[in-house]
Amino acid sequence: MSTIHRILWCAALSCMAMSLAGCGNGDDPDETTAGPEAAVGPKAAATSGPSNPYVKNLPQLERASVEEATQLKQELRQLLATDLEKGEAFRLQTLEKARLWDEKISAYVSTNLAGQTIPLKPLEGRPYAFGDLTIVDFNRGPDTLNLLRTKTTLTLTQDLTGDGVNVADFMMGRSFAIYIKAVDLDGNDIPDMKKPSTLSVNRADMVEGKTLEFYFNMRSRDVVRLDNFGGFVEITRDEYNAK
Repeated sequence: MSTIHRILWCAALSCMAMSLAGCGNGDDPDETTAGPEAAVGPKAAATSGPSNPYVKNLPQLERASVEEATQLKQELRQLLATDLEKGEAFRLQTLEKARLWDEKISAYVSTNLAGQTIPLKPLEGRPYAFGDLTIVDFNRGPDTLNLLRTKTTLTLTQDLTGDGVNVADFMMGRSFAIYIKAVDLDGNDIPDMKKPSTLSVNRADMVEGKTLEFYFNMRSRDVVRLDNFGGFVEITRDEYNAK
C-alpha cells in the first residue's frame, strides 16, 4: 500500500479512538456526506493521457488512486463523527478498495513496465561501471509501503582491496553506496527526488570484475510526478546530502 494510503487509513483509525467529532484537519477541503455504499471497487482510472517513454501511464494511475483515497478519507471522517457503525463498515470497505488499487497498479506494472529500462548516467572517473536501471516490479516493501522497484548491476573496473584507492565518496566501512537523482526529459532536476542504494560488502572481496546489484525504489509521492520523467543521473554523496 502506498505511503499516502497508509497515512490516510491510520488517520481514520485514530479518529475512532478519539471522540467521534474530534478528528478534523484545518488543511482539509470542505467535506460532503457519504455512506458505505460509496466505497465500491476502484473506479476506472484514466490511462489514456500522454505516455511517458519509461513509465508509460503509471503516474496517472497512481494519481487516480491517491485522489480517490483522499476523497474517501473525508467521507470516512464524517461518517465516524455521526454514525460509528456505518463508519466502521465504510472503513472496512475503504481498506478493501486500497487493496484492489494495489493489485491494479501492480498488475499494470507487471504487464506494461517490468523489464523496461530507465536511463542511468554514471559519474565519470569512478572505479566501477553500471548499465541502465531495469524496472523490477511494484510491490509492498518491508515497511508496508508500495514501491516501484528498479535495479542495476555494477561491475568493478578496478581492484579496491588496496589502501591506495580513494573510495571515500562511495564506501564507508563495510557500506558501498550509490546516489542518484531524477531528471526530466529536458535534463532538468526533478525536485526532491534523490535516491540512495547501499550494500554491505567485504572490502577484501572488492576485486576487479566483482559485480554488485543495487536497487532503487520510488514511492507514491515520486510516481505521481513522473509524467515528464527522463531518467536518473549518478551524483556524489555531497550532492545527495545537499538541500
